[in-house]
Amino acid sequence: MKPSFHPFRALLLCLFILFPTGTQGEMTPFLKIKPGTPPYDIIRDLLAPRDTLKPHPKGIDKDHLSTAIDLIWLADTDSRNFTWNMTKMVPQNALVINNFGNQVSKAAAQIDYGVRILHSPILFICGVTDSPALQMLTGIFHQRTESIDDEIRNLEAMMKGIGMAERPTTMDGQREIIELNVDEQVALAVRRYRDRIDIGRLIVIGGVLDYSGLYGRGNENLLIININGETDSIALRNHPVLRKIPLSILTRSIGKEKP
Repeated sequence: MKPSFHPFRALLLCLFILFPTGTQGEMTPFLKIKPGTPPYDIIRDLLAPRDTLKPHPKGIDKDHLSTAIDLIWLADTDSRNFTWNMTKMVPQNALVINNFGNQVSKAAAQIDYGVRILHSPILFICGVTDSPALQMLTGIFHQRTESIDDEIRNLEAMMKGIGMAERPTTMDGQREIIELNVDEQVALAVRRYRDRIDIGRLIVIGGVLDYSGLYGRGNENLLIININGETDSIALRNHPVLRKIPLSILTRSIGKEKP
């Protein structure tokens, strides 16, 4: 006996194959992880003791040239930064930006290029102790030009906006103004790139390069004081991006407190 053919059942089977029911799991794409050096490895190298690192090789390694970058390094204008970059292994494929007071607004186009076009996973905003810009702002250093005045006025407006009306003169006051500026620049960047941060594609880090030993942890020590707006030292030490950093480095390089 031959099996009977049921056109209606055949039609239902075709519809089921072509248009699956809602009982099946929805197929959604996973976020692709950007290829390259993981952020925690980049940060570990930045925080490593100076005597454990070798200087950059002379010239550019053409085998590793890429449009992808591992880091945007926005630092205060300071002639000492060049030597530090060469000996502390700021990655060759980093976008390095310098301006008075490490200001996000003054480097918006360059940072946009690094974040939106080159898809850097890290924006590191770095202030420096004995900052020429902040010394001009506080009246310690008086030699200025008209264009420098424009930069300083922008910093003055920002400082007044966050409640710092008086110019600090003590060492603790100098540290405070550096930290306030870094925190404010991080806040500006977090607001500007919130969409990238929320999907895990960008980390905004605020730091201080302590050339003069104001923090009592050694000269030319790099400190992280802010990650995506978080400034609590305990929370910073437990941040996922720092999970592979040795405890000895975390103790020396994380947080604003003096030992």
